Amino acid sequence: MDKLSKRQTELLRIIANLNKKLMRPASLKEIADIIKISRQNARVQLWKLKDSGYVNFSAQARQAIVPTLTDKAKLFLGKEGFAVLGSIAAGEPIYASSDIEKFTNKLSDILPLHEGDYLLKVHGDSMIDIGYYDDDYVIVRPQNTALNGEIVVAFLPEQESATLKRYYLKDDCVLLVAENKTYQDIKLAKDEVMVQGIVVGHISKKRARKTNV
Repeated sequence: MDKLSKRQTELLRIIANLNKKLMRPASLKEIADIIKISRQNARVQLWKLKDSGYVNFSAQARQAIVPTLTDKAKLFLGKEGFAVLGSIAAGEPIYASSDIEKFTNKLSDILPLHEGDYLLKVHGDSMIDIGYYDDDYVIVRPQNTALNGEIVVAFLPEQESATLKRYYLKDDCVLLVAENKTYQDIKLAKDEVMVQGIVVGHISKKRARKTNV
């Protein structure tokens, strides 16, 4: 996800809050008036957000620019809850995708979630010894590092796939360990594995809980 400046982040929040207050997309004039800048300056900032994929508006629009938040913006702000990005393999690695399937909310009522956290649906049985079953969900916090023993979403570039495993780094090798004795460990060179996030929560068909295993 593109990194936004502090000013761009604040502008995005203002747009979201205005839209909620007005119950419709705010106009360029309304946005400029709220943040007390010229319409021209506001237009420049909105084009930057559009180019980064955070807002949409007609490219032909001039004075009548009316930006709407994209799914990318809603994910960033957490305005529509937490994104469900698809499935993650708890077994053999499967093709990796970051397409947003839907949003869900109210998770923050029971779990200590942060903006940007997202959900993946568990596919497979390689993590069943810690209670991660097929069709459960894990809550992932995006980051590219992990401590030994943490459960991670590991992307394997050469296979164009991702998998859910316990992570161990020793020297220049990464060991991805299943929580099911019928699965062998996956041993790869450090540069053959990219950590995309760590698991911070688990939602089973019965209940949700913070990950502490």
